Amino acid sequence: MIMSSVVCPDIFQEENFDAGRNYRSNVHQFLEGIRTNGLIVVDPREILKQDLIRSLDRLPTSKVGNKIPAIMVELLKGSNGRKVFISCKDSLSLGVALTCSHLAQRVGNACAVDKVFDAIDLSWYVESEYEKKRRTFERSSNSLHQMSRQEIEEIIIRSIRFSKRLQFYDSQLGRISDGELKQRTGGESYEEKCGRFYEGVEYIVGLWKRHGHFLDGGDKEGEIEIITPIHWKADDAYSITLVKKTITKAITERLSSAHKVGVALLLKHDTRNVFHDRFLYTQSATLLFGRGFDLFTRSGRFKSNTVKLVDAKQQLEEYDGMESAESPRWQGRR
Repeated sequence: MIMSSVVCPDIFQEENFDAGRNYRSNVHQFLEGIRTNGLIVVDPREILKQDLIRSLDRLPTSKVGNKIPAIMVELLKGSNGRKVFISCKDSLSLGVALTCSHLAQRVGNACAVDKVFDAIDLSWYVESEYEKKRRTFERSSNSLHQMSRQEIEEIIIRSIRFSKRLQFYDSQLGRISDGELKQRTGGESYEEKCGRFYEGVEYIVGLWKRHGHFLDGGDKEGEIEIITPIHWKADDAYSITLVKKTITKAITERLSSAHKVGVALLLKHDTRNVFHDRFLYTQSATLLFGRGFDLFTRSGRFKSNTVKLVDAKQQLEEYDGMESAESPRWQGRR
């Protein structure tokens, strides 16, 4: 999934582009990879980031071309909806003067990134093990039931480790059926449905609490949001109250108590019936869970479910922009 790196600003020094070895194409390939499924970790004061920008600005277009600056502008803006430059939380004793190369190495060690790149490394980037692994992650559509637990956890941890919050978008959690609403026997109750969702989300949050770079186990540390639409046939005040009460008891209160995190529930009114997918959004990645967050069988094995990295900025913006189902407009309905 996501590959992490630290980059020395010397990669944009002019003499490196004069040295041959297809250096420019290697730098271009590296930045394309970051744009697709990578992130760059910088120091807390962003000295490395600013030096990267200054070094690139000093390069003549004849040496660097037009594509590399254009990609860097896109990466700096985070225009694909994810944060590409992440600031390391550690102070790194920055009161001590360090060269950029030493600072880059310190950041890499503190954050346990996949690779610290300098100009020499980038000279052979296309052939590197880092790029081979990145391409494997990029091309894979992972079916959980065919993978080991270790492989699954690596995919998830890489996507959540450098995020201060998690947002779970689920199209089905708030869509209560007539049978669930009337508490009919013989089928799954709404509480059971919420319980299956809780098991999957709790597993992901547990990995985040153990491996999150910005989390130290403090009380109410980290932020979680659960976003789900209310079914258009069950948008009366009673149904909304029932859904909120059930999810709060079965999911949000349990998550908050188990992991000492703040959990917010956002119920949406999907007037155009366009909220269809299940996403986990982090600051550095968006994962699509094809069959949602009901991850486990009764025996504790992973169900058949695909997980892949996607660019869903437009969809998430549309979901976020939906009106709250708890607004007076809908709460007053009977």
